Amino acid sequence: MASFLLLRSLSAHSSTRSIPPRLATTSSTSYHRSRPLYPAANLAFFGLFASSSKPTPSMAVKEIVEDAIATHKVVIFSKTYCPYCKKAKALINSYELPEGQVEIVEIDIRDDGNAIQEYLKEKTGQRTVPNIFIKQQHIGGSDDLASLNSAGQLARKLED
Repeated sequence: MASFLLLRSLSAHSSTRSIPPRLATTSSTSYHRSRPLYPAANLAFFGLFASSSKPTPSMAVKEIVEDAIATHKVVIFSKTYCPYCKKAKALINSYELPEGQVEIVEIDIRDDGNAIQEYLKEKTGQRTVPNIFIKQQHIGGSDDLASLNSAGQLARKLED
């Protein structure tokens, strides 16, 4: 009854257009949903398809990485804009290895680049680029390659 009087007094002092129609017809109590928006059974169903862990790289990505490592003397997983990658590529190029012995995989221009980077993290524990392999052995990054070169060990590793 009080809400009726309140609405009537409001309508007497102002136009009916100032009160939205849904407010004029509802009670002053708020509306609460009687059941949850997503019942637990539905959430459990979605859990079958969702996971909190990161997706694992596909077999195709593993094959790409493993094939490159197995068939080339030197493999550098790189990004075109990375200054450390440029430094590592320049150092390897200074050894003038025969054609086909060096494979540069520019992962920033590949559709599967993120998946390759995730697989390399699984394989080596290193997610950063450059990620360098020589004769199927993981070397590390640009600083690791430069250290090998300074110690005179890089030339020995690159020999046949």
